[in-house]
Amino acid sequence: MFLSVAAGDRVSIMLASGAGLEVSVQGPFPSVSVLLPEKFLTHTHGLLGTLNNDPTDDFTLRSGRVLPPGTSPQELFLFGADCE
Repeated sequence: MFLSVAAGDRVSIMLASGAGLEVSVQGPFPSVSVLLPEKFLTHTHGLLGTLNNDPTDDFTLRSGRVLPPGTSPQELFLFGADCE
């Protein structure tokens, strides 16, 4: 594991697998980014979306239904609840 604390309130954690997490502050809000190498392509689901460079299928429910762009906040909330 590699831990880096950079100027500007940014902390990065990188694992031996190549996966990592970056935590920072964007204005008054915390921001978390998941960093994944190419070997994870098509191997993510749920809240991480489908890592395949196609943002139109990132909100795929367990049932296989894909939420379209412009989905309401209520439906996005249900997507998050479906990912548990």
